[in-house]
Amino acid sequence: NVDECSTGTHNCHSNSNCTDTTGSFTCQCHAGYSGNGTRCEEYSPVVDCKEPTVTNADYITTTGSTTVRHTAIVVCKSGYTRNGQWAAIRCLESGYWSIFKCERPRCTNSTTTDLKGQFFWGITPAGDSQTIPCPVQTRTGAQNTGRDEYAVRGCNDSTQQGHTGDWNWSEPDTSRCQFKSIVTRELQNFSTIISNTSDVSLVVSTTSRVANLTDMSTTLTSADVDFTSILLENLASVSLNLVLDENTTDLIQDNFITIVDNILDTDSDVLQSKPAARITQATEDLFKSLPLSSNVTIRHSQRNIASIAACPSQISDQTTVATAMDNKIILRTLMNDSQPSIESAGTGNDSTSLDPSSSPERVTFTITEEVFEKATPINSSFARVDSCPLPQTAFVVYADTKLFKDPTLGSYRSLASGVILAQVGTGDIASLSQRIRATFQRQEPSLNYTVTGYDCVYWDYRQRDGLGAWTMDGCELIPAENNKTITCECDHLTNFACLVNYRPFEESASRALSIVTYVGCSLSLAGLLITIATILIVDKFRQSRHHRLMLGLSVSILLLVVSFLVGLERRHYLARDWACYTLAILVHYMLLFTFAWTSAIASFFYIQLVKVLSRPSTRTTTTIVVCVFVVPLLIVAVTAASTSLNAYTGKTHCWINGLTAFIFSLYIPMALSLVYNIVILAIIVRSLRNRGKMAQTM
Repeated sequence: NVDECSTGTHNCHSNSNCTDTTGSFTCQCHAGYSGNGTRCEEYSPVVDCKEPTVTNADYITTTGSTTVRHTAIVVCKSGYTRNGQWAAIRCLESGYWSIFKCERPRCTNSTTTDLKGQFFWGITPAGDSQTIPCPVQTRTGAQNTGRDEYAVRGCNDSTQQGHTGDWNWSEPDTSRCQFKSIVTRELQNFSTIISNTSDVSLVVSTTSRVANLTDMSTTLTSADVDFTSILLENLASVSLNLVLDENTTDLIQDNFITIVDNILDTDSDVLQSKPAARITQATEDLFKSLPLSSNVTIRHSQRNIASIAACPSQISDQTTVATAMDNKIILRTLMNDSQPSIESAGTGNDSTSLDPSSSPERVTFTITEEVFEKATPINSSFARVDSCPLPQTAFVVYADTKLFKDPTLGSYRSLASGVILAQVGTGDIASLSQRIRATFQRQEPSLNYTVTGYDCVYWDYRQRDGLGAWTMDGCELIPAENNKTITCECDHLTNFACLVNYRPFEESASRALSIVTYVGCSLSLAGLLITIATILIVDKFRQSRHHRLMLGLSVSILLLVVSFLVGLERRHYLARDWACYTLAILVHYMLLFTFAWTSAIASFFYIQLVKVLSRPSTRTTTTIVVCVFVVPLLIVAVTAASTSLNAYTGKTHCWINGLTAFIFSLYIPMALSLVYNIVILAIIVRSLRNRGKMAQTM
């Protein structure tokens, strides 16, 4: 008998027991396995997960069985996760269904930041809102409860159509919160404190404080400007209710002009259209309503704005002329058919020419007798006994026109002057038979644009839903008597300015000029590099004094051309003003240095060829070389120190801006160098000719 089990000749499964029998063997599967012995599989009892249950499910459908590996379909109730859509769950070997919850959707953690601080919003179920304390708490008890000062934000369905599951945070409501900035909170308080008041001391102290608060113009926010514009609007509306003497009138006007000047120092992005409209309208209203004493003139000047208000001594047989200079306004009265008399403008009598083409005047404004006849004096129930009996005259000049931004102008139309407000008496004055005249100083256009014409315009508050826009109704352009000024005539009073229409150079012409410039400069660079390399390589040239002078001149011109090409167009690497400023100074210095080097070469030739073929001494050589380096450096240093950063930077290029700086720092030094070289050349030629004649006679 052969024992198959011990010899290994059986065919029992590895998970079974082999038992020897007479002439044969048997196989028995191990416990936990089932089969015929030659094949044994792990015994797996039937697992039943039973009927699934999911909280907040609308209904659940099984696929015919609840045993292991079978699935069921779950549809959640309305307003819960997977609303209107199905999800599959599976029966696991553990006897439990895979985890799935029908829960309300929610908005996740979020952080928002505005001028009132930073707000942290936690997870919020859909359809609910979250209330949190404000970052800045100022009211009693609010720090602990958040009851008085709090912010609210809702978790809402973005589609608003049956809750499709697309839930998002709404915009936070922070209206009950205080502003983070102390300045903003103060301006918010001051914006309404003088409304409907007749307390002069309150008005003076409030406007003085706001003038100080807004002096930090670089840190002002859009909210600061908005609250300040409301205060100015309220100030203009209550000015008729104030009993004022000459000093308080002067002080209120001074505070008003100072505040507006501070606002004009802010960035354009901070100054929005609505606050700007409030400020310009308030300026008109204030100068209509603040009564002056008889024969009094009040004048105020700031960097961006200047004003003058006057009570005329008479209105018949005279013409009033206002002249705006760089930082002041001069008011003159011209008696008809007589020499002009000049009224005080806060600086005493002034004899500046009335012709703006012969003086640095920005604008000259002329008002005829008809305007005064149509004007109405200020009629305030609080007017003093000595109040001006005649219509008051007021002029305000905006050197910075930021308050008059008009998006309807388009890309190739912009202001070509400052803005001047002319005001006589109260009410609107229109339909004048004798038109008022404004003469503006012409502004030179950018080198990249061609002027196609000018328009005379006024600021019309009826446009853009009360925000205002420039219109030409009632104004016309008068043919120019010279190329320095622009003259306009209008049949009404308001804010006036001049618009310039322009167009850029043709792109093809500009491209052609750029190609010619780059090709020409590239050829120059190639020639200079060949010259420099030849002098350095050839020993004979390297030892020659003349060739060393040529080497210095070639290197100078090479550096000039390279720096010129880098700054020819203000590209991204010159976006910062300091980078453009530095490169412009370098180009300026290299240009002067090159001309100075040519004069040095002329001096060396003069010494050698005129001074009986002598060689320059070491002292003379040192003096000439030092002058070549130092004189251009002094000219550039004086120019940079006496001008602003803008004098060396432009929007499209890095070069000297301004005609005066151009003449004195470049044209005159270059002209002197050129004249010197020509004189030296003439002397050398004459000397060589005389020597030739002497040689022939010998």
